[in-house]
Formats: sequence, structure tokens, C-alpha cells
Amino acid sequence: LHESAEFPSSDCHRIIQQAFQEGIEKFVCVGTICAYPKFTPVPFKEDDLWNGYPEETNAPYGIAKKALLVQLEAYRQQYNFNGIYLLPVNLYGPEDNFDTRSSHVIPALMNRQTQVMRSDISFTLFLNSPDAYQGGELIIDSAQGEQDYKLPAGAMIVYPSSTLHRVETVTAGMRLAAVSWVQSLVRDPQNREILFDLDTARQSLFEQHGKTQEFDLLSKTHANLLRKWADC
Repeated sequence: LHESAEFPSSDCHRIIQQAFQEGIEKFVCVGTICAYPKFTPVPFKEDDLWNGYPEETNAPYGIAKKALLVQLEAYRQQYNFNGIYLLPVNLYGPEDNFDTRSSHVIPALMNRQTQVMRSDISFTLFLNSPDAYQGGELIIDSAQGEQDYKLPAGAMIVYPSSTLHRVETVTAGMRLAAVSWVQSLVRDPQNREILFDLDTARQSLFEQHGKTQEFDLLSKTHANLLRKWADC
């Protein structure tokens, strides 16, 4: 939230006061799930609203909204004012914010569906221990033949999306993994392979001999080719 300092404002509180003074029969205040504590169990329950501090980037907005709930409760107790406080879930439609730079995750992903994106690079993120299941190896067909991967939780393997790959049958337990793809800065797969080989050679040279003129030359060549071949 780019304007967090603006949220703890008295404007909304004045609106509640004005609604009461004007004799509004029913006042509906829209709250936010950003008011919930950072580590609220899923699914959210109303009773959890006051069980902790909101996520830090949402806190100014969330706490300001919770203050409205407190004010409505006070007006109900003191004046029998018919004010209710709604906590809407994420809904998206016309006039919503789908800007990938400032929206929430889901509308940003929805917006991406309308944009043409390539799936140049795939990745598999292993989410549980290899001891938790039998089988389930990720098999990738490479120039050296088939290679199998069964990595620790938190480890990720990245590979060209055009690479033939499969997952062996899980014979016991449960295999958890996140799989997705990304668009590379470099469109041509052959150019990406050249950059990968150059970077591999550059790192190997540095590990063996440290920073040398040859290392600097390879680094310069890699950077220049990346600038030349990048789409942006």
C-alpha cells in the first residue's frame, strides 16, 4: 500500500457521526480482511479479528478500519444506532485495480491472463522432504541422458520448458511441489543456452582461479550478449 499514512483519517468517523445525526436507518460500513492478524488461521473467523497485529504493510489501513468497527459498536450501545460492519472477501470486477504493480496477487494474475506471455523457463519447487514419499522423482531428459531429481524441501530446479520431463509414480506417502513457468528476458532458446554456458564457464573459472582477466572478459561478454538479446 503506497499511501499507508493517509488511512488513519477521521473522515470515515465523521461520516458515521453524520449518518447518525441525519437519522439514517441503517449504516453499512465496509471493513477489510487486511484488519486480521498476520498469522490468522485459514479459514478466517470473526473471533480471530483481535488476536494479533495485522501484516505490517497493511497495518495502517487495517487498524483504521478496525477503529470504525469500534466506533459503530459504541454508537449501537449508546444510541441504538443500526450500523453494521461487513468484512468482504476478495471479489474482482469492473473498476477494480488490476495493475500488476499495485494490485493484490490474484487480480495481478488475472490481468496476466489477458497479456501474451511466454513460458520459456519451467521450475519445480519441492515442498516436502524426500523421506515423506517413495517414488515421485522428477525425470528430465538432457544431453547427458535422463537425470532424476528428488530434492529437499525448499530446493528448486529450473529447466527449459521445451525439455522433456515427467514425474515418476508416487508409490507411498505424498509428494508436494509447486510447478510453474516464467518468461525469460531472452526469447531465443539457443541464445539462452549460450548465455547459460558462458555463465557456467565464468563461475567455474572464478572458483578455480578467482578474479582474473579471463574471468572479467567472460563477464563482459556475457553482459554484452544479455543486453543485445534481451527483449526489454
